[in-house]
Amino acid sequence: MAEMIFTINIRKSILEKPRWERSKYAVRAVRNFLKKKMKTDKIKLDNSISQAIWTRGATKPLNKIRVKVEKDEEGIVKASLIEENQGP
Repeated sequence: MAEMIFTINIRKSILEKPRWERSKYAVRAVRNFLKKKMKTDKIKLDNSISQAIWTRGATKPLNKIRVKVEKDEEGIVKASLIEENQGP
């Protein structure tokens, strides 16, 4: 089982999105980043990642997020939030 820690810059992917939908696109950006880096489509995000992004509402998601990622033998990737970035 491989374990990695990533700091994902969400800001780049949401700047040109509609203001009221930015948090929704931020969650998608995390998933797309992990698909690219871990080279698999089987990604399970922990609920804490979504809650951290949505803490400030739909219009002002976090700019960066630190994630711990574990990859199983079957190729399933599980991502969870590192407790440092709980938001404001």
